[in-house]
Amino acid sequence: MRLIIASAGFVFLAVSLWMHPSSVQRMRRHDRRADARIWLRRFLRTAETSDARVAAVTGLAAELRAGRTPDRALEVVAHDVWPRTCAVASWGGDVTGALRAENDRVAAHLAACWQVGTTTGARLADIIENLARAERDAAEARVELRASLAGPKATARMLAFLPLLGVGLGYLLGADPITWFLRDPLGPPMLIAGALFTGAGVLWTRRITGQVESAL
Repeated sequence: MRLIIASAGFVFLAVSLWMHPSSVQRMRRHDRRADARIWLRRFLRTAETSDARVAAVTGLAAELRAGRTPDRALEVVAHDVWPRTCAVASWGGDVTGALRAENDRVAAHLAACWQVGTTTGARLADIIENLARAERDAAEARVELRASLAGPKATARMLAFLPLLGVGLGYLLGADPITWFLRDPLGPPMLIAGALFTGAGVLWTRRITGQVESAL
């Protein structure tokens, strides 16, 4: 009987949250603020490196327009970002191959531009300027996409804690959910099944958001 009352109370609480979006919105806003702080710390750790790469590409285009040779321009603007590639450029080695070996998305794009410019005679400054513009746009898009992931993460976190809230509500109504889970024949299977489903939901959400973040 107590289990039925606790279950009814949990259903009533879930319906109340559903019928009153302001409560859910407050919880989501709190979680979004926490996610935003975490995201900001991560972003600040990576923004410096990302900005340095984009700045190097932008500076490279400017140096080429100023009349420097491609190898020398690369040494001037990218010695802190891609030191190995600059070392290869200083003795006239394969800059395209060195850029690809950097294992860097921006460097790989620059390698493609470098190869086109050196093999076809196209104006390398124009190509790299277009690359710099594209990288700036891509960086802005990544910022917006990472910020938009805060909502789904907050919702998944809130749903993961609802079963614990139901257990607490059962105690408030006079039931003893933990005892039932441990002593009733159906208790352990139900507890294990609930934990597995909840964990699977959390892992699935993390996998989806992780795939989006890794693609940025």
